[in-house]
Amino acid sequence: MNELSHVGPSSSRFSNSTQLFDSAYYLDLLTNKGLLESDVALLSDPLGMEYAIRAVQDPMAFLNEFGWAMIKMGAIPALEPYGWRRNCAFVEPKY
Repeated sequence: MNELSHVGPSSSRFSNSTQLFDSAYYLDLLTNKGLLESDVALLSDPLGMEYAIRAVQDPMAFLNEFGWAMIKMGAIPALEPYGWRRNCAFVEPKY
């Protein structure tokens, strides 16, 4: 069993997919289980509402779109002086 499955409250307002990465977040939003202002803002925008509905109706399309978004985000060049760390636990020396 995953060590992280023991973290958090025993009962949750959220969907029971804590060990999965899926579109359940959007189902929670559409069933009024969002907690943050950003959740409300997402559904108050017609495009956000459309996206949430599509994510719930077609979870595989959601995962595909998320994968492409991660690839695009990974292609964003690092800006100096910060850059990307090879090991997030350590600040790399400046050359």
